[in-house]
Amino acid sequence: MEKGTKKPHCLKRFSNAIVYGLESVFYKIGKTIGLYPWLAILFSIVFVGLCGIGFIRFRQEDQTENLWVPAGSVSLTHKAWVEEQFPSKSRFEFLVITSDNVLQPKVLQAMLDIDIEIKAINTSEYNWTTVCFELGSLTCWSTSLLELWSFNKTVIRNLSQSDILDMVNNVTKSPVYLGDYNVSKVLGTITKDSNGRIIGAEATTMSYFIKDVSGSSSGANGTDLQWEAEFVTIGKKGHKDLTKVYLSSQRSFSDEGGSAILGDVNLLSAGYVLIGVYVAIVLGRRSMVGQRAWLSLAGIFAVGFSIVISFGLSSLIGVAYGPVHSILPFLLLGIGVDDIFVIIQAWENLTPEEQLRPLPERVGRALKHAGVSITVTSITDFVAFGIGATTILPALQSFCVFAAIGIVGLFIMQATFFVACHTLNEMRAGTDRNACCCCYKHKKYEPSDCSQVDVMQNFFKKYYAPALLKLPVKIAVIIITLGVFGLNIWGVYNLRQDFKFEWFLPSDSYLTRYYEATDKHFPSDGISTSVYFGKIDYYRNASILDKVYNEASANQYTYEGSVDSWYHEFRKWLNDTNIPPFALQFLNADRFPKNETYFYNSLRAFLKFTEGRRYLGTSVNLDDSQQPYSINSSRINLKHKNLPDAQTEVKAMDSLRQLARNTGLTENECFAYSRFYLNWEGNKVIQVELYRNLGLAFGCVFLVTLILIANLWTCLMVLTCVAMTLVDVGGLMYFWGLTIDTVTSVQTILAIGLAVDYAAHIGHMFMTEVGTRNERTSVTIGDMAPAVFNGGFSTFLAFILLAGSNSYVFTTFFRVFLGVVVFGLFHGLVYLPVMLSWLGPDPYLTAEKEHEHDVEFQEGKDNTGFKLEAHAEPPPDYNVPYIPPPDYTPPGSPYNDNDNHSRPISHGRSRSRPYSGPTSNNQHLHRGASPSYRGAWHSSGQLPSVDA
Repeated sequence: MEKGTKKPHCLKRFSNAIVYGLESVFYKIGKTIGLYPWLAILFSIVFVGLCGIGFIRFRQEDQTENLWVPAGSVSLTHKAWVEEQFPSKSRFEFLVITSDNVLQPKVLQAMLDIDIEIKAINTSEYNWTTVCFELGSLTCWSTSLLELWSFNKTVIRNLSQSDILDMVNNVTKSPVYLGDYNVSKVLGTITKDSNGRIIGAEATTMSYFIKDVSGSSSGANGTDLQWEAEFVTIGKKGHKDLTKVYLSSQRSFSDEGGSAILGDVNLLSAGYVLIGVYVAIVLGRRSMVGQRAWLSLAGIFAVGFSIVISFGLSSLIGVAYGPVHSILPFLLLGIGVDDIFVIIQAWENLTPEEQLRPLPERVGRALKHAGVSITVTSITDFVAFGIGATTILPALQSFCVFAAIGIVGLFIMQATFFVACHTLNEMRAGTDRNACCCCYKHKKYEPSDCSQVDVMQNFFKKYYAPALLKLPVKIAVIIITLGVFGLNIWGVYNLRQDFKFEWFLPSDSYLTRYYEATDKHFPSDGISTSVYFGKIDYYRNASILDKVYNEASANQYTYEGSVDSWYHEFRKWLNDTNIPPFALQFLNADRFPKNETYFYNSLRAFLKFTEGRRYLGTSVNLDDSQQPYSINSSRINLKHKNLPDAQTEVKAMDSLRQLARNTGLTENECFAYSRFYLNWEGNKVIQVELYRNLGLAFGCVFLVTLILIANLWTCLMVLTCVAMTLVDVGGLMYFWGLTIDTVTSVQTILAIGLAVDYAAHIGHMFMTEVGTRNERTSVTIGDMAPAVFNGGFSTFLAFILLAGSNSYVFTTFFRVFLGVVVFGLFHGLVYLPVMLSWLGPDPYLTAEKEHEHDVEFQEGKDNTGFKLEAHAEPPPDYNVPYIPPPDYTPPGSPYNDNDNHSRPISHGRSRSRPYSGPTSNNQHLHRGASPSYRGAWHSSGQLPSVDA
């Protein structure tokens, strides 16, 4: 080592070792593929086929508790207990009827027509009487305004307007079910006169209840589902005398949610076609031989293979497909196209000397550089999803597993299948065969000059870089960056965390319209919940039941007057003056049973022979099969207020749970539960999980970037770009009306990997250039900006069609990724170059050595420092035909035993590119036009190139 030469620091040496090892491996892989391309293609197809076997275990998950409830959540335990103790016995089917005034004879007659049609659903396996839920020994349970006239067809068809109004204003009891009847519960948007008399309503409900033989509200047998399918058909048909009929069946959410997932397959197909055209335009020269249309198609097939690998292997290990997974094909498409650009650009950047080598060696040298690039970017994406897969949210975990496996599959397919197809394409081009019809061979083919011009690179070199590096522009960039950043900090501060299952429904779904109609005409009066008790000593713990009733009634989140306690009503009955006189002998002076036996005997009488009948089986599971009687389980019902946001919902849930814990009973003996808590449990942890995953992913990406850039100051500037991009995307989410939920969490985690790519390649190339900061920045922009821009634009094209989707998942994906691309490109191509021109660190020592070597060559010295002799061969002029020296043996010559392959010069490469002296084989990957930013990683001046 020369005196005064600094030794590379340990971080740089470690980076060198990693890059050198990767280049060695990829060189050997590329050379092998170059020798046996058809074998590589066969291997790829067989591997994909084997992975596809996993589809036999493919399953789609649509149960709420298996998607959005955190693993190990107490709500899952409570749900199982409640379904065992208070199993569902019916499934609910609803219609909302709307008209200018539903209290008209023609509306009731239309409702009767619908009711008759629904109850006439009949096959050899089922009919209304076999599937309906019966109330005790009474008739099948269905309720609507028709109930007021006992569903009598003759009476209803002869009703007058006054008959209808008289009935709805005077009815108090149902003539069919004999219970209390509150007409305001079935009428919506009611109009009353000055005397408070109902004179009209815009909506009314029709409800049907069928048996739930599964014992769970989430399941049904085939008969239930078939009957519900017929019900949905009738509801969709509506009636000519009604303004609109809205419907909801218990199967509707599963059906409509699935259609949202699968309904935009046409967008996926169109997106792949759009990307295919774009890749063909960008990769291929505008010539009959240099075009790469079929190679572009092969690249799209490689992306499709990665999807098969992802779905097949994920299904094989038992991971279920969920509603978020529908964005995965678009994600892999965007990343896969970037990998295609990397490989082709590595081929384009081969030196003139390397272009003369045999085809297998050229493929090896191209993949040596491209393989390192796609490895690094794939690692950052894989790490982000790998960390996401450790989350406790099942839907997010499942998606991250699918995505991580897809990233690995994409990496393998691009490095094998696509490289093999590229090799075959170069064989074709080497024999001047037409790019579209390879059977046709051109004679004396020469590409036109215009087909070799790179318009985008000229723009960034000649116009963009000089303009950006002017001092007023730099100042304006910093002001704009800080202004946008500050505004979006405010947006992130106000970004709320919320999620509702119905968001997964298509915006044009009949179920979505049903929810909108019910919100308009039948606003909720609270959110049902309960405090459950197990098999405890109810006699000795009676005070606890009183305490729960009183504290629940006083709770700030409880809807006033909604607490319904069987025990409270039991005590009121004991204190009633109408209690039979003989029963008084069993009571104390305070009207409480004298002992445990009297307590359960009195309770049994209350539940079976008084108004307490409504609690038996629904709120109290009494075991009176033998004495002494006992209670197996019970519950106190209440309603939360209509809460404004997810944070308040979580507070309400935690408040009621704390109330249950304060009783002193164990978790198995007393707890609060509602089916809504399943959703709220996810809302409770999603924000923490998001920040956890972002922090871990950010840290891992920082380490990977630090190792590859090998300069702490540059790495920190790159990471500030990533951080600001994430903040700006978060602010955009707020201004666009999005919230923190599982879908946006998935996309935000992915945004880290993309944001790193946009900035890291600019920072890394800056470290390989020498000169003043402005000069280094100008060169970096000219050589790298086209690559970064094309990479971002290709990602944008992958999801642009999602803007027209009616799926929440797809539209959210479009909005978030639009922000990632726009802000990521801004920070990578505008903000970071300005900062580097002011604060950029010194270049790598190896870059300075390479520069000194180039200067010595230009001054007439060889690489040892001695003067070159006069007979030294000057650099060739690529503007004139190349004349080989006398001792040159063409690669295709019979006297050359090392090459039996096609002509080495690629028709896709410009013949007019100036030669700049002897260039190291490990030169920067993006000298010249670069269609992708992902090929930026290189080992410039770090270690010698790998030869065979």
